[in-house]
Amino acid sequence: ITAESPPDLIVLDIMMPEMDGYEVCRRIRADNGLKHIPVVFVTALKEAESELTGLELGAADYLTKPINVAIARKRISNLLEREALRTQVEVQRSELETKVAELSRTEEAQQLAAAVFSHMREGMLITDPYGRILDVNEALVELTGYRREEMLGNTPRMFRSGRQNSDFYESMWQCITEAHYWHGEIWNR
Repeated sequence: ITAESPPDLIVLDIMMPEMDGYEVCRRIRADNGLKHIPVVFVTALKEAESELTGLELGAADYLTKPINVAIARKRISNLLEREALRTQVEVQRSELETKVAELSRTEEAQQLAAAVFSHMREGMLITDPYGRILDVNEALVELTGYRREEMLGNTPRMFRSGRQNSDFYESMWQCITEAHYWHGEIWNR
């Protein structure tokens, strides 16, 4: 048995030569790569103490001989089904932890960007893909004299002074479309 290609299930007899099933189970449970594999003990020992020992060692089930094949198959089938569900939960938990970590990093980046945005001396605004103003910084409010509420939902066209020609705006919007930002001076009202 190796962690590189682990089995789906381990069936152990308690009474084996050289090493009993209990010791094998102890060693399996001590191996991080194997400890999640369900172990089923099969034995002729019928004492409750023997069954309890196996379950305390981490066995998933305990079958006594003579084995009722139909019952054994159903127990093993149920066990494998539970193990598959456990594995799915582990995968989903791992994916969720990754997403939470990504969201945390994104939130930190957004908080930093918001702090920078609000403390910039230059007037700045953020628009949606349709050009509607989503946010403005305090510097833009002071620079333009418009209240924040007046600007939100509007488009930057509200600032047009008529002093720049259409070529200027075409060049500016091409830069915004390609580089996702524009930096420069504009005569506004």
